[in-house]
Amino acid sequence: MIKKSSIILSPIGAMSGTDLAWKRTFDVVLSSLILLLTLPLSALAALAIALEDGGPILATRIRIGHHGRRFELLSFRTLRIDADLAARNGDRDDNEAELTLVGGFLKFCRIDDIPQLLNIIAGDMSLIGPKPVSARLRNVWTQRLPLFENRYAVKPGLIGCTRDRYPDAESLAEARDMLKYDLDYVARQSLAEDFAILASTVTDPRWLQSEDA
Repeated sequence: MIKKSSIILSPIGAMSGTDLAWKRTFDVVLSSLILLLTLPLSALAALAIALEDGGPILATRIRIGHHGRRFELLSFRTLRIDADLAARNGDRDDNEAELTLVGGFLKFCRIDDIPQLLNIIAGDMSLIGPKPVSARLRNVWTQRLPLFENRYAVKPGLIGCTRDRYPDAESLAEARDMLKYDLDYVARQSLAEDFAILASTVTDPRWLQSEDA
């Protein structure tokens, strides 16, 4: 059980203004570098998507960000055109049964997440932070987990601050476990913590987060 008294929260987490400025600089510089280095890979992914069915290259999903603000999360499209349109309009969530052949490969290799680096550069996300979730899941878990809103004290991240991945967090147990890690990160957020999580990504790919939720 998570108690409010055990969590130290502020609107900017545990970081000072100077540390937040350094974190933002680090986000922009590293994301830009990765985008540049993966440009040939992104070009091949875009070409493969276009050749497979002629549909849109990118997919967008509405996600909840810092202080509860909504933003459009970017990714390479992995679903069939009709399924992607339905998910984009919020009629339903992504369904892996509707992945295209190319989409399945991109998702397996996590190549579909590369466009999220643009979200980081735009300021909607950070490299490190809680997983961005849909408005639907936010509404569900806010009602059942009163502290769920506190995870929005920091920006959502491409790389997770949880040791275990929760691709959907559809069950109460998964959402509760995810929240424990998220609130711990919010309370203890620091540049050292971010670097430790980033370093762990190299040896433990589970830190990378799915955008399906």
